[in-house]
Amino acid sequence: MIEKSSKQISVVDVWRVPLITISVLLVALLLIYLPTTMSMINTWNSSETFTHGYLILPISLWLIWRNRHHFQPVQPVVNYYAIPLILIASFAWLVAYFVDVQVIQQLAMVSLIPLIVFGLLGWQVTKTAIFPLFFLVFAVPMGEALVPYLIEFTADFTVAMVQLTGIPIYREGTFFQLPTGNWSVVEACSGVRYLIASVTLGFLYAYLTYQSFYRRALFVIASILVPIIANGLRAFMIVMIGHFSDMQLATGVDHLIYGWIFFGFVIAIMFYVGSFWHEQGGDAKTLNVDSNQNYTAVSNVNQNQFIIALIVLFVSLLFMPLMAYTSNNNVNNVNNVTVALKAPVNNEWIKTEQLVTNWTPRYKNMDASVVQNYHKKKNNVDLFIGYYITQRDDAQLITSSNVITEEIEEWKNIGESSITLTLLSKNTPVSLAHLKSGNQEILVAYFKYLGGEVVTNNYVAKFIEAKTRLFGGDRSASIIAISVELKEDREQAISSIQSFAQDINQSLFQAITVAGQSQ
Repeated sequence: MIEKSSKQISVVDVWRVPLITISVLLVALLLIYLPTTMSMINTWNSSETFTHGYLILPISLWLIWRNRHHFQPVQPVVNYYAIPLILIASFAWLVAYFVDVQVIQQLAMVSLIPLIVFGLLGWQVTKTAIFPLFFLVFAVPMGEALVPYLIEFTADFTVAMVQLTGIPIYREGTFFQLPTGNWSVVEACSGVRYLIASVTLGFLYAYLTYQSFYRRALFVIASILVPIIANGLRAFMIVMIGHFSDMQLATGVDHLIYGWIFFGFVIAIMFYVGSFWHEQGGDAKTLNVDSNQNYTAVSNVNQNQFIIALIVLFVSLLFMPLMAYTSNNNVNNVNNVTVALKAPVNNEWIKTEQLVTNWTPRYKNMDASVVQNYHKKKNNVDLFIGYYITQRDDAQLITSSNVITEEIEEWKNIGESSITLTLLSKNTPVSLAHLKSGNQEILVAYFKYLGGEVVTNNYVAKFIEAKTRLFGGDRSASIIAISVELKEDREQAISSIQSFAQDINQSLFQAITVAGQSQ
């Protein structure tokens, strides 16, 4: 009788080399993409909203360790199908690196972690660890793009609730007045911190508590909606506390303390209610596998394959960053370059020295700028042009720090809308801001100009910037703003802007083009 033999090896023997190689490759990933790694750490250090980022990796590792018995019957297998996926994610990082969109860089880098696991350990291992790997996304400092929408919702909700009480309230944008005092919904009141914390905890709680996809999905949806509604209630209660205490309470640091206490209470209630549908087992359930037993791993296990895969995947990871770091575009080399930016000339509009307002956009590190007043009959407008020779690390047209006005300044943005201007022989919708100071109100129509196109959408602007970085072209960029004083007739003010834009259109873009040629 001939007995069939198989090679008996232990779990430790099977996993030793794969775990060593993947550890090496993950460390290499963080070093290869060091600028992106450091940008995440710097945000965790500087923003209280994202300090939880330090906890995400330990939690993910704990989740994997918690379910370690699930991995014992699964054999790690190299899968080179991961390479094209790695190159795609790396290319997304490259584009984001060129246009300095950090959140996309960070997401692309984090997405490389499960792809590395897939490449070195195979699909079965990746599928078994899918949630811990997905949970790493919460280490990325993202969500601040929601702030304007959360501010608007909180203002709408608060005003509506105050109106239900019968207390008189007057609103201008995100600013409103009660008989006892003035209030405004600013970034700190948007509730974005509550939302990010709730969603992160919500995903983790749903994973640990439920087995059913539908229960998990419902709890995650609740973790999104509850903090948004709760923040509206928080803002309303703070306004009421301030109103009934004659502005003695909830107007200083206690304002924030009440908010966090209320948020903690709401989240505790949400988790308590969710516990009624707790499901036993799920991912916490362990398989009946003895961690000390020997089992039959396929006889063709060749641990050298992991060393080879380590080298191949390392080269795949290195390709795009090497292209970025050694790029000869010289976008940062603009020393000793002068720009001859001049205010455009139009025979119908007379230049004057008296500006309509002292307002200008808060755009940083521009290479040149000009402010000019123009007068035509009863129309009186200011034109602002801010010019960047090329967009680079310390001088970007589209960044979170470049704004029409800042919260701490005398000018408050009390409303955004749009109007249509004739630009480059086309009717183009542009942004219209309604700004107010202590003694003046103005309307400001503003837009960007880059790549030979008028742009109002920041995502489109970043796309154009990426295209010029990758394929060449004019990398200069400008912010243009036309402002008029708003007295009583809003339509007349808008008409002045439209008339000026139409008349100055040709000479405006010619002045910007000439500035680019003067470099």
